[in-house]
Amino acid sequence: MSALITFFFLGLGIYFFGKTQRSKYRQLIAEERAKDAAAARLTCHDRRRWALALADILFIRNQLPHNVTTLDLQLSEVKRQQLSEQLLKELGIADNASDEYRREHVERSLRLWISGVGQAPAAFYEEMATRGQVRDAIAFDCMRTAFLVRCMAGLGWCNHNDAWLILLLNAQRAQDSFVSWQDYGAAYARARHIWLELMQTPPQMMDRAALEIKEYLARQDNNWNRCPWQEYKIFVLEQQ
Repeated sequence: MSALITFFFLGLGIYFFGKTQRSKYRQLIAEERAKDAAAARLTCHDRRRWALALADILFIRNQLPHNVTTLDLQLSEVKRQQLSEQLLKELGIADNASDEYRREHVERSLRLWISGVGQAPAAFYEEMATRGQVRDAIAFDCMRTAFLVRCMAGLGWCNHNDAWLILLLNAQRAQDSFVSWQDYGAAYARARHIWLELMQTPPQMMDRAALEIKEYLARQDNNWNRCPWQEYKIFVLEQQ
């Protein structure tokens, strides 16, 4: 008789335990579905704003429009010429290169974007790896890629669809490599310091990026304070 009672209560305990676990499991599923629904509500413009926001520091430094979701650049002829000359230097293209050569060079850069867009000081990435600062190098490259690709597209040097593909992949890379805008910004500033060091820049200019990021984050109305870092995934191809 006592054995039957023991089995009865044991079975009852297993039943309620299983019921509780099923309830928790259903709750977890509901929470995951809610997250998926929130991600689905994220618009194409939100993802594009996030991808471009990676280079806000550089846009501001170069007095270019930021807080945008478009690649178009409404610039005066003087500013457009200045930006064009800057990009030609960054990309290693001669000033007198033909439009056809420039376009081919840009298209090739986009195809090979993962190896870096634009020119870097000799051994920059090797130096970053030697110092154990690979994440910092990634942050630097993410910001530089966002800036250069947006500018190339804005100047009409490449197809906008190709540019957005790179920008969104670049954004996903940043999101997967860092935990917050603060983490990303700090990593960029450290890499920028070494970049300037290798470029033999005057010491008083070395910490400019760190100050720019500190000032930018202090503003409540900027993209970095308004756009969540990892509440959704950037690169959702079917929603573009």
